Amino acid sequence: MHKSKMDQTLESIDSYLRMKTGGALMLTGTWGSGKTYFLKNEAFPWIEKNTDYLTIMVSLYGEKSKSSIAQKVLFSYLDKRGSKAKLSVGTIAKNLKNLSDSIPYIKQFVDIEKIISGAGENIFHLLPKENLFICFDDLERM
Repeated sequence: MHKSKMDQTLESIDSYLRMKTGGALMLTGTWGSGKTYFLKNEAFPWIEKNTDYLTIMVSLYGEKSKSSIAQKVLFSYLDKRGSKAKLSVGTIAKNLKNLSDSIPYIKQFVDIEKIISGAGENIFHLLPKENLFICFDDLERM
């Protein structure tokens, strides 16, 4: 009995994660073949059920800078963590600047915009040191 392509792909992902190494995997296929659907609906649930990895997906559509990609990764991580508590922490973080604009008193103590936009690529240091499976989607649309 032959394994399905889906089973083979999940097996390959599992093998890669067990290696405990940094790096990247690339899932290829023709446009519209269901790669994103597969990741969101098959691979991510399987990974979170069978490993100690947290999965996040970040669209690179229209992105031009490393710092904006880093922000998207952080916000996606915070959204994922917040969803477990039924709270969108990433959305809160995204709106901190609006909050500081609405309440000028906050600006006396913290420059939220500088913290978020000025951190650049170093924003990755704000991510905890846990196992993350980060999927960059829409790579061809950057």
